[in-house]
Amino acid sequence: HRHELKTNQLADWIVHVPQFFRDNLRWILGGSLILIAVGVFMFGRGIRANAFDYQLSQTTGQIEALQRAQLTVIQNQMQDNPAVMDTLFSSANKLEISAQESKYPSLAALALIKRGDALRMDLHYNGEDADASVVQSRIDAARKAYNDALAKAKGTPNEVELTALAQFGL
Repeated sequence: HRHELKTNQLADWIVHVPQFFRDNLRWILGGSLILIAVGVFMFGRGIRANAFDYQLSQTTGQIEALQRAQLTVIQNQMQDNPAVMDTLFSSANKLEISAQESKYPSLAALALIKRGDALRMDLHYNGEDADASVVQSRIDAARKAYNDALAKAKGTPNEVELTALAQFGL
């Protein structure tokens, strides 16, 4: 008898499920839409965080490559190896591309500051072999990089530090 009662309750519940959904359709759809919106928000937030981390790792990698190029140039300075001597200018160009592609002003400003530093390093190590026009063009490019960095640094959380680095470079 107990089994028949439970079976009847289950059968009764199954029969009334469509009516329950019809009566509460607004609440069910509203709740579902809210859950979907929360899921999309959380997913989008994770994507934005990953994009910043990716851009940060790219910029950091290029700055480290610049430091390695500087050490290589210092080590090979006396050997007059032109392929090695051009690595600082190549690093400067890569940093400029990184700054142009960056969606984050603080990372773009940092890349531009390091570009200016790389151009100055290139002149320091190779300036005596360069023509006056090349020297002047590198100085102008470094000045432009520092001024662009000042513009990009405005309004960033680390504006003070970036501005100081750019002004020091100038």
